[in-house]
Amino acid sequence: MAERAIVTTPKTFTDLVAAVRETLIAGQARIDRAYLESYRATGFLIDAHILAFKERAGYGEKVIPQLAEALGIGDRLLYRCLRFVREYPILSGRTELGWSHYRVLLDVAD
Repeated sequence: MAERAIVTTPKTFTDLVAAVRETLIAGQARIDRAYLESYRATGFLIDAHILAFKERAGYGEKVIPQLAEALGIGDRLLYRCLRFVREYPILSGRTELGWSHYRVLLDVAD
């Protein structure tokens, strides 16, 4: 059974706005940050694996399609994760950009 948060009833409309802002808006920001961190970690895993086997001819080109098939997901996301790590190896801890922003930036030519 899912846990239910203990919620107090907002007494004023201003309290309601503040409560919804914290619950919904801030919650969505935390979710987007979690996406960013998980896609970044995925990119690091793939990149490290490819680098570890770089001596094997053509291995790096096969990894993502095979990984996508093994996971039952499309390869496009995995390619984006890898490009994300390679093009943005360092992020500031308080970045205002979320995954959706970086997805657009990855498609922009220099």
